[in-house]
Amino acid sequence: MSGMEPLAALGLASNVMQMISFGHEVATTYSQLKRSGMPDPNLSSNTEKLVELITRLETSLTQTSGKEASAEEKRLESLATKCLEAGKSLNTELERLAIDTKKPRRRDIVGRAVQSIWRRGKIDDLERDLKRCAETLSLGLLMRIWSVNDPVPGSIN
Repeated sequence: MSGMEPLAALGLASNVMQMISFGHEVATTYSQLKRSGMPDPNLSSNTEKLVELITRLETSLTQTSGKEASAEEKRLESLATKCLEAGKSLNTELERLAIDTKKPRRRDIVGRAVQSIWRRGKIDDLERDLKRCAETLSLGLLMRIWSVNDPVPGSIN
């Protein structure tokens, strides 16, 4: 039985460290929520700006000047729509975690802080999806610009 005591002590120490780590995350998120009303105001602001830019791009792509859109333009439009959906999903998730900063109650802030920690995985996944989509869209746009300005189609020089 004496061999079990060190393992029990290790397990207890591990649990204590997890509680301290979780408490630190809650305190940090609580502070951020109380200050700005959002668990991550930079992510929220950047996502809103990206959604606005993609909306403008999508509008530009759909407004062809009386001619049929090329296959490349249709792919870019489809990709822009996909990015827009990813951005809106991320914004919706972030808005669920926002609080009213005018009259925040401590209980509400703590509750949202805990929620934001529990939902961090989903937010990270949505952020990653949006980032990948935006990178692919950027590459597609660069290729479109290059192909329009390329004097010799098919050359890479």
